[in-house]
Amino acid sequence: MNNAELLTWKKVEAGIMTRAAKESGYRLHLLNDTQTAIQEELAKQGLDSGSIPSNCKFRIIEAEENEVILVLPKPLGSGHELNIEDLDRVSAGQIIPT
Repeated sequence: MNNAELLTWKKVEAGIMTRAAKESGYRLHLLNDTQTAIQEELAKQGLDSGSIPSNCKFRIIEAEENEVILVLPKPLGSGHELNIEDLDRVSAGQIIPT
């Protein structure tokens, strides 16, 4: 994912998170039909809702009260260490292209 795609996804993600926090019906829709709910958010923001690759999977995790969820990045190949910039990006929730 390049920087432009990452920024676009962050905008879409923020819209999804805000709407799910405010609208219980949308929250249920997101939990029950994730792909459709995300496609609808893409369309709402004027983006191509067909741009989600067919092999792309989404996992929605509903946080409980007093629960912190950490999302681990996929493992890197052996011998590959993150530099300081990559560590900062990962800790900020960004994706590091491989």
